Amino acid sequence: MFDSLVLSTQAGILLITDDLPTRVLSRVVGGAGGAWLHRIFGIALDQRRIDMDTFINWSAQLVNAGHNYIGVSGAVLARAFRLDAKKGKAPGYLFSSLSKIIGGKFAEPRSHIEACIECLRDLWTDGDTQVHCQQASGLLLRQLIRERHEDYYPIILAVFLGVKHIPQLAKYIIGRKAISFLILDAAANCCCLGCRSFGN
Repeated sequence: MFDSLVLSTQAGILLITDDLPTRVLSRVVGGAGGAWLHRIFGIALDQRRIDMDTFINWSAQLVNAGHNYIGVSGAVLARAFRLDAKKGKAPGYLFSSLSKIIGGKFAEPRSHIEACIECLRDLWTDGDTQVHCQQASGLLLRQLIRERHEDYYPIILAVFLGVKHIPQLAKYIIGRKAISFLILDAAANCCCLGCRSFGN
């Protein structure tokens, strides 16, 4: 690791490492800066050096290698689901892997809610995926509220409000007993995205 740090500093080139302390040290000793691997994948995607499918596959590999700082969008999740479906199982390896990034105790809720809403809307309004997406929806919702003991009420309600215009999806969510209880209880307590649970 330090060999790479010394080489990048001497050559004046970007240090690519997933080790945060090493990136910080690189800046301290006058290096050209550092970036983590998934950030490089994102830049490559933006510059069209790789396609979305490659980005998804590489991202899933990072998640399963233990990387937990990766960000995913609703579009990425929906595409992962479709790639799994092409292989005969949806949700499969890709969607299940990337879904691990959703939620968690330290997650910033707004971006995770938006990613879930975007993915759910996409899957439930596409006739090709709609018939297979209930399991994926359940997985996303469980991930979204995991370890969120203090604010899972408004999180679930926010998702429901974001997709309620899709009748079949709204019916599916309401049909899940534990979730429908949360929605009704949250509505009764007037919880919403603007409540204190979301830092406002």
